[in-house]
Amino acid sequence: GFGVASLVNGKAVVRFGVRTVLNRMLMVLNLCAALLVIIAISGSGQPSFWVFMPALGLMLSAFMFIMPNMNAEAMQPLPHIAGTVSALSGGFRMLGGSILGGLVATRIDVSVTPFAVAALVFASLSWASAYVAQVE
Repeated sequence: GFGVASLVNGKAVVRFGVRTVLNRMLMVLNLCAALLVIIAISGSGQPSFWVFMPALGLMLSAFMFIMPNMNAEAMQPLPHIAGTVSALSGGFRMLGGSILGGLVATRIDVSVTPFAVAALVFASLSWASAYVAQVE
């Protein structure tokens, strides 16, 4: 899934542009995260592996469209220090991900529902952040 998504991403960016791909894939990410929540809740927190994993794989494949394009967009206003911007962006993503992931992990026991809800919350925040950044 990731390899195919990565190859399709390159062609999609050339055809539609970075912002269009980002906006649409952030919507797809949110829809996939919402689907995970529905699957988790309908399975009482322990859905079938064969139902949950394909939905998770689809959601994670959306990241192959989002992350490289977000990184490119972050560097666009500062091409003269693109390496520094890329390093800082990656560092902040790792720091935020480790802190937020650690907090979510404390809520997970035998249910995947906290993970699914967190994925939806973070996907929604990403979409809102991208919208605010494009408006300004």
